[in-house]
Amino acid sequence: MGTSSSSAKRDFTPIQIREVPLTGQVGRLHFTKALIEVEPLGLLAVVHYSIDGKPQADGIALDLDKGIFLDACEEVDVSKMAAKIRLQIVAQLPQGRS
Repeated sequence: MGTSSSSAKRDFTPIQIREVPLTGQVGRLHFTKALIEVEPLGLLAVVHYSIDGKPQADGIALDLDKGIFLDACEEVDVSKMAAKIRLQIVAQLPQGRS
């Protein structure tokens, strides 16, 4: 049995992630940074936080178009901070995003 080898070339573009520092808190939760895909510009940001000064391993997904958190935090209701966090992120992104 012969095996045909195809030399199909696949182009992979590395993802460029931008880290955006954040400020703000809700109770014991302090927002620390957001990660967002730069090229192409992502619609979601992963918002990282600490609780009582301890960084948490997981982040909270934030929809940048809608300005809402897609995930919940078991410790604190962060929904009221979504718009403020979104503004901090958008202010540090390339022009054309509002």
